[in-house]
Amino acid sequence: PGKKPDTASYKEYIGMIYQNSSGMLDLVNDILDIAKLQAGKFEINMEPGNIAEIIDNRMKFFEVSANDKKIKLNSFISPHIPKTAFFDVQRIKEVLNNLISNALKFTKENGVISISAFVHDANASIESEIKKIKLNLPAPLPEEVFTKIANSLVVVISDTGSGIVKEQIGQLFSKFKQLNNKEFVSNVKGTGLGLAIGKGIVEEHKGQIGVVSEVGVGSAFYFVLPLLLAGKS
Repeated sequence: PGKKPDTASYKEYIGMIYQNSSGMLDLVNDILDIAKLQAGKFEINMEPGNIAEIIDNRMKFFEVSANDKKIKLNSFISPHIPKTAFFDVQRIKEVLNNLISNALKFTKENGVISISAFVHDANASIESEIKKIKLNLPAPLPEEVFTKIANSLVVVISDTGSGIVKEQIGQLFSKFKQLNNKEFVSNVKGTGLGLAIGKGIVEEHKGQIGVVSEVGVGSAFYFVLPLLLAGKS
């Protein structure tokens, strides 16, 4: 009879099997989502949600990973954000997960990641609103994005990472595209589908998603959702 593995080895094998099977399941789900997006059959489930609570929950979820990398995780939630708005809670969590995990991948030790959420007033410029909340970004958010949507919910995930060269920014939200960064390429794994799916989720909400970046300074991914309140559509 073969030698029985010791407890430590057994746990390690089980962990490897779990990680690999979990990774395969994620890949299958991502490909299914992309197929639905391409077929125009991607659906979102609009329900009441509290974006402040969701961000707080995601902060706690990523806290251990951030501490391990010696990265500071900050958040700012505007007091003017309504406690309840209508959006697909699970899908918006998915978008946040992708954007925060990406920021962690591409930010070095002692870096900072900030998650900010506020309401954009259709009568105000986005630049003035960013100044008001004292949010430091690597580059200004594009005003034209915010004039297309009336009152809206804005979420920005900014980092002090390596930044993205302009030639790559236009391809980031395409299928199977990953950031080609020599400093991080050996440590970063993924399908390259996360941002494409995130784009599909946000656009299905009739919103916008994008990024501004400067090499050596950092990046700020943002998404904007129409602010749908009870009794309004």
